[in-house]
Formats: sequence, structure tokens, C-alpha cells
Amino acid sequence: MEALGAPMKKVLYCDFFLDAPQIGSQIEAFLRELARLSGWNCLFVQAGRVRENDRDLGPAPKGDWLAGLGAALDLSHADLVFVWFDDLLPQQPDMAALADLLTQAEGLMTTQDPQGAAYVRLNSKPPSLGPCVTHGFRVITPQEAYRCSLPASVWQADYLRQQMKSSPSCWALESLPHMRLALSASRIHLPYDNLMWRGQWSTQALWRHRMGPPMGIRAWGRLLAVSLKFRVTHRLQAAWPWLYHLILRGLFKR
Repeated sequence: MEALGAPMKKVLYCDFFLDAPQIGSQIEAFLRELARLSGWNCLFVQAGRVRENDRDLGPAPKGDWLAGLGAALDLSHADLVFVWFDDLLPQQPDMAALADLLTQAEGLMTTQDPQGAAYVRLNSKPPSLGPCVTHGFRVITPQEAYRCSLPASVWQADYLRQQMKSSPSCWALESLPHMRLALSASRIHLPYDNLMWRGQWSTQALWRHRMGPPMGIRAWGRLLAVSLKFRVTHRLQAAWPWLYHLILRGLFKR
């Protein structure tokens, strides 16, 4: 926590763990523009290194999202941290309005005020059930699911470290109860497409952004072969079922 009167250090955090340069470059550009407008720093984990803006701070642990976040917070000495993921692609956000929203969140959670919020979610996703407070934010109640939802959330760094100690994974962390005041925006300020769902690429979300799944030529070949096999099989069964069963069924079982 900063001494009274000292400016807080604020960072926009993202761990670029996906091997998808086309997607990562768009998300990095979004965060850097938000940093320029808001005055926050970029804190990225990229290629096993922790970087603040363009300065290398040191190595990041491999294969553990929470460990990488903890290392980044320790190396940067941040007071406030905005959390983002590299598989969440924003849907044409109003960058100036988003920068103003970060300023509002900062005012609601100043580390110099013991009554300030320790967590502010910038999207009403999931919707909050608590009473409305100033600036269109609601209190997050103990009855809600995903009380510590990570995307588009702002944390006091010390409080985030405390919550991380009680969680074995980022998914478990999102369901933890809050030990201090937590707020959520009353509406969605930062809509986004989730490009991955349960470990699989969302083809619909990728194509909405005119992108295909990030895969090599061999993987594309296998995907096209499976698709062609399905289409041919379906058409043969519909048009000439007897021919399919007598002659071609054995070939398409391979």
C-alpha cells in the first residue's frame, strides 16, 4: 500500500499464453491504447518474461496462470491491477469511455481509504444483485456466482494476492467469497467475444472477426478432410442410401 499522498501504481495485466499471434497482437494493441488514454501501465507476461510497458522485469513461472500473475505483481509493485485474458477479443469498445471508467474505479477503491472497494468489475457479467451505489455500480452479494469474476476486473493488488492464496486455480478464484467491499458495474461497458470455450476454439467467434482457428497447414488439412467426409457421407445417405450401404460404407468407416 502506498503512503498517504503518494500516487498509486496502476497496471493493465494480461498473460499471453496462447500461441496465436494474430489474436495476441489485436489484444495487445487494445490494451496499449487503453493504457495511453488512461495513464495506466501495461503489465504483460509474454514468452516467459514479465514486461512493464517495454521494460523487461524478469522471468515468469511456466504453465501456471496464477503463479505468473503473482510474479508480475511482485516485480511491478503495482497497487491497482486490471485483469484481461488473451482469448477475449473486445467488440469495438469506446476507448475514451473505458478510460473514464477506469478513473471512476480508481476513485472507488483508493488504497488510502479503508472503506474503499477492494474489487470493481467493469461489466455486469454476471449481473450483481446488491444495492446500487454511486456512479452506477452495485454491491456484489455473498449469494452471487462468480463473485470474483476476472475478465474486465480491477483489484487492489494486495487484496488480489490474498484471494490467490486461497485458490488453487483461476477458475476456483472466481467463486471465492469477498472479504472486503466488492462492486460491479450496472451494465456491460466492455463487451467481448470469448474465442475459446472449454479449451476449444470458438469457430463462430473467430469467423465473426474474420479469423480462422490458429492452426497449421496439417491441422487445416485434417479439418477439411473430416468436413468433406461428413458432407459426402450425408449426401450419399440422403440420395442413394442403398448405394452407400452396399458399396461405400466400408470406405467411410476408415
